[in-house]
Amino acid sequence: MRTEGEVTDEETRKYLEASFGVQVYDEYSSWDFGNGAWQCVRREGYHIDADLVLFEVVRGDEKLSAGKSGELVVTNLMNYAMPLIRYRVGDIAVLDEKICSCGRVLPMLKSIDGRKPDCFILSSGREVTPRAIMTAIQGTSGVSRYQAVQESTDRVRIELMRKGNELPVSTDELVNRCHNILGNDVTIEVSISDRKNLKAKFRPVISKLTLAEEPRWALPRAQINSESNRGN
Repeated sequence: MRTEGEVTDEETRKYLEASFGVQVYDEYSSWDFGNGAWQCVRREGYHIDADLVLFEVVRGDEKLSAGKSGELVVTNLMNYAMPLIRYRVGDIAVLDEKICSCGRVLPMLKSIDGRKPDCFILSSGREVTPRAIMTAIQGTSGVSRYQAVQESTDRVRIELMRKGNELPVSTDELVNRCHNILGNDVTIEVSISDRKNLKAKFRPVISKLTLAEEPRWALPRAQINSESNRGN
């Protein structure tokens, strides 16, 4: 089974494999540039379709070397009608210089870490990727559906959406795991609600700071509040 549209986190992958009795492999593609990269059976990263696209990772105007996290820019090599050259897709990724043990010699993406507008920006200026946030929250025992919203550089609100038959969640464990990646100077507020009105698709990680400051992704204030309250 191949998954696409959103990066498959480890907990979701395990759930799908246990439920359907199949192996799950992630694929990275876009309506803008088409096929991009994919996992093989070794799952050591993503093989880049180098005959179709050129991937670069940048921070501002600086091109980053393998192993460093930054914004992915894509050059499509096959779209003759409308070429995309160093196109910013809005994703955070890390290139890898190693070759996969499967024997293919295609260049590799080490990881795809989520959307740039969903990064949490700390008071120090450090960016925390959605993947890091989701890993911390989903690694807490009993967590199923949730939404994490960065209200300010020093305040994060996490809503746990629960069903009556689900195991309880240790809020202390959850807060500690989040402090490990965000720092102890960030206040973590945890609330619990039911899942009665939860929509099938919603955003699990939202930064109001990034949405407000990123020109390409800026939303009206009313829509930002609507996004962060979705599922309540």
